[in-house]
Amino acid sequence: MMRPIMVLITALLACSAASAQKVASTPCRAHPQGETSAWRVYADLGHHFCFRYPTSYRPVAQPKNTCRKPALHDEKTGADIYVCVTAEKFRLSALTEGAPTGIDSPPEPVRIGDNTFHYYGPGGGGVSYPDQYFFNLRGKTLSIDFDGPYENDKTPPDEAKKMERKALASVREF
Repeated sequence: MMRPIMVLITALLACSAASAQKVASTPCRAHPQGETSAWRVYADLGHHFCFRYPTSYRPVAQPKNTCRKPALHDEKTGADIYVCVTAEKFRLSALTEGAPTGIDSPPEPVRIGDNTFHYYGPGGGGVSYPDQYFFNLRGKTLSIDFDGPYENDKTPPDEAKKMERKALASVREF
């Protein structure tokens, strides 16, 4: 009787060790040195990318394949981070359809860390706009939008923008 239990325990330990190794194999799971080392990891195993985000943010439960709800929310500031991968082929000209009011050109390229993102900031009309970053993820469009906090402006304040750049610098494909 004891032998089957030992075999079961050994099998369970082997399975958990194998799954732990798989999770640890994503580049964002490695413990980096620096400011973001204590941050949490957002990993999309289906689209094979990850990034780090501040510990003040919490994941938001959402149905699969939706881009209309935030993926991460900061209770303290009310800020949200939207993360979306669309099935459409990555094309800069297609991104103009979702541009902030008053902007009719593709988003500007900006180099952050090892990656080039395409950025839309504030638009016109006196409305608050999230900082939108688009990335060519193996031919698909990855968008990461930082929505707030807003302090009497149309775009997140400098402190939030610094956090955005740190999070985006940690984006990795695997």
